[in-house]
Amino acid sequence: MNAYNIANLISTPNPLKQQPRAANNQGTWTYAAASILPTISITEKNKLQWAILDSGASSHFLLADAPCVNKKPTTSPITVHLPNGQTVASSHTCEIDLPHLPQRARIAHILPGLANRSLISMVKLCNAGCKVNVTDINCEIIIRGKPPIKCHKCTTTGLWMMPLTETPGTPPPSIDKDDETLAFAFHAHKTSTQGELAQYHHQSLFSPPTVTVLNAIKNHQLDSFPGMTEALLKHLPPSTGTAKGHMHQTRSNMRSTRSNPQAVKDARLDLEDMNLTQEACSAQDRNLFCFAALTGAKSGVIYIDLPGRFPVASI
Repeated sequence: MNAYNIANLISTPNPLKQQPRAANNQGTWTYAAASILPTISITEKNKLQWAILDSGASSHFLLADAPCVNKKPTTSPITVHLPNGQTVASSHTCEIDLPHLPQRARIAHILPGLANRSLISMVKLCNAGCKVNVTDINCEIIIRGKPPIKCHKCTTTGLWMMPLTETPGTPPPSIDKDDETLAFAFHAHKTSTQGELAQYHHQSLFSPPTVTVLNAIKNHQLDSFPGMTEALLKHLPPSTGTAKGHMHQTRSNMRSTRSNPQAVKDARLDLEDMNLTQEACSAQDRNLFCFAALTGAKSGVIYIDLPGRFPVASI
């Protein structure tokens, strides 16, 4: 099983902050929205009691110290691929400490490689007969004939959090008074070939020339890109975006002012003898082109009517 999760911090308005309809009812509107929306502030003290409700996870994955029951060492560990390219295997199997959940919906795996949050799979809940009802101000896990499990929205990330116990610590919702714009955008992406991975990273950098990406790798500026190495660029397919981005740029070395000492020396050697040795050639089976070339013995200037480049480089 493969799982890739990439989280990028972007500067967007906080989803938990409701914009007022008018300036005169700003306080009333903010208070009403905060009182309706159940929120939770995840801290170091309560992070083990809450898990992210994830629609992209194929199973429940818990932190090593998360509350659970029937914890046993696994005989068939699950291998999970992390965003940095490393892999981690599950160490135990357990059950979520929510007795009113169906038995199939309680089975979870403990991953020692998880850093901050446990993950609860929406797919596994639905496959076990539960119904996940998500709206803009409410999220409930409905179980037939039993009380629903009410989720809370995290005040930091804006994600719905599910309690892992029946009585988790739920501090009252907080009303933000400042204009901080902190939000997270989460993206899941899976590739099957080296070429697709190289193309994904290349397009995320707005399709720069390959030499630019290579220099950035050598300067350790792309160390945070999973799998981005010099060997990966060999699998990069030709990019149309790179060609279009440089279509209207001035080509290099068209009017170069750099000196070329060897070319200058060769041109001066050719100018030392303006009367070159005559050579006879056979015109049979060949095209013979004639042109006029007049030279000034004193000035050293050449006059020709030959279209194209001059036979001697100018100095």
